Amino acid sequence: MRLTRLLVTMRGAKRIGELADQIARRSQDPLWQRVGRRAATMTPAEAKGYIRAWSAEVIVAQIDLARVAHRELSEADESRLTTAARERVVEMLLSRIRAARSREAARRAA
Repeated sequence: MRLTRLLVTMRGAKRIGELADQIARRSQDPLWQRVGRRAATMTPAEAKGYIRAWSAEVIVAQIDLARVAHRELSEADESRLTTAARERVVEMLLSRIRAARSREAARRAA
């Protein structure tokens, strides 16, 4: 019985992770349009907090869309999904900022 519960939990966690990745990817561009210019001028810690704060609205909208396709999502699933998707989209946008800064530094050096 414990093994069955463990397998169901693991399968659910994998499903939440995959869905969080999808939501983060779909949220990346709309969020970048809102925060990109400003976040690019901030320190990494400031940018992380700024992106995270602005991500809530975009992520919730994407989760609402996902709820239509995945009716089996419980409130606990949605909570885990929100947290995971926000963390992933924040990392994606911070990565964009780092890449832009690298390109800018390379241009200056050339």
